[in-house]
Amino acid sequence: MRLVRFIERHILATLVSLSVLLRFPFFFRDYIDKDESTFILMGQAWVDGFLPYTLLWDLKPPLVFLYFAKIIYLFGKSLLAIRFFGAVIVGFNGYILYRIARNHTSSLYALTLGVFTIYFQSLFGSVQGVMSEHLGLFPVLLGSYLLVEKHSYFWGSLLFSFGLYFKLNIAYGMLLAYPFLFAQRRAELKQMISGCFLGGTIATLITGIWFINNTSLFIESVFYAPLAYTKATISQQLKTFLSILPAFILLTWLFKKYPKHRFYSLFTVGVLFSLIRLGKVNGHYLLQVYPFMILLVGILIYELKRKVSPKMVLILLMVIPIESYKETWGLLKYHDNTGYWYNGEGHEIARFLKAHNLDKNTAYYTDYHIGYWLTNNRPLTKVVTHPSNIERPELFPFMRVNDSMPIAVLEELLTNQKPEIIITKSRKNFKDAVLESKLTSTLKQNYQQIKSVGSALIYKRK
Repeated sequence: MRLVRFIERHILATLVSLSVLLRFPFFFRDYIDKDESTFILMGQAWVDGFLPYTLLWDLKPPLVFLYFAKIIYLFGKSLLAIRFFGAVIVGFNGYILYRIARNHTSSLYALTLGVFTIYFQSLFGSVQGVMSEHLGLFPVLLGSYLLVEKHSYFWGSLLFSFGLYFKLNIAYGMLLAYPFLFAQRRAELKQMISGCFLGGTIATLITGIWFINNTSLFIESVFYAPLAYTKATISQQLKTFLSILPAFILLTWLFKKYPKHRFYSLFTVGVLFSLIRLGKVNGHYLLQVYPFMILLVGILIYELKRKVSPKMVLILLMVIPIESYKETWGLLKYHDNTGYWYNGEGHEIARFLKAHNLDKNTAYYTDYHIGYWLTNNRPLTKVVTHPSNIERPELFPFMRVNDSMPIAVLEELLTNQKPEIIITKSRKNFKDAVLESKLTSTLKQNYQQIKSVGSALIYKRK
């Protein structure tokens, strides 16, 4: 028993170390995805005493912001800490997948699947930051292990419910997978129903307790706003469906071939359906799909008894992290040229503003909005917490802003609040031509450009 525990601890340590190693070169970037910068701002506001959705607003459940708030509270304004612990969570995700796979394959083969889980969460697309999908996968994977593999219905459902408050779209997967589990395990139906009800209730109470004095804001922001956001057109949904059709075909075949693994295939189908309803597939959305796809395809290959060359697998594992190698080389070159490790326009803008005593001035960022945090600032209105939200008027009612049109919000920001500093992209800032025209005319009339930093332009009010 001691030997088994020793081995398991070392496997966990190895997977976590691998995750940190793969992701470490990206710890110093200003941002990899705008969502991460937004989560940081929301977390900082919580640390400063403002609950999510009150001072600032974003379209994510509150447990995402709680992670960032806790890290900032414990370690201060440290991107290193935020991304290090994010890498640790990714390592744990790989370990849990390994534990699930070990029940259906050999230990060595399961470990390989755990490694691939970490790779797919770290190397493809804009996934090297800390995304809500990374955080939400931890309770989902652990919940799957307890619920499906260990028949622990209360703890499994509790974790799944917590996962829901990281990433709401897993509800689609749960709505498909849970009824199947109920039907498959009729002898344990009472335990399952009571465990699911109790686990879901406790998770909701723990999450919602922060909003006990403002339950309507919690319900509107967490549940109603995502429904308004996901009203995609038929053409957008059809395009999304066609792009992920191969995955549906594969999952349908796996569903038929492996009856005992249908919980995993149904859950994945449900998550994919949520992407169709949304009408788009970003790289980080697929993070929720990868683990169970890796598990199911891995079991398929294992049961086909196909011999896989260890040398080939090792070579593959060495070659795949090309993004990490490139980022490491770029990081070293940047440090050699500038003397700084932290790189990207966001960091350079912050250093420039601090050097010229402009960091205390009010600011508006159309991009690189991690700059708010790096200069101890915050957005002037909750609508621009995430820069693109100004072009999503369907979300304005949930932010409880007075204006209903994007141009009215921008005019209020530029004309009445009059930010002393404006940071824009050198290219187009808005999809909406009216917003772009208003920003351009305001900059020409009231601001002067004082610096260009990479793809960013810094303007100061005249």
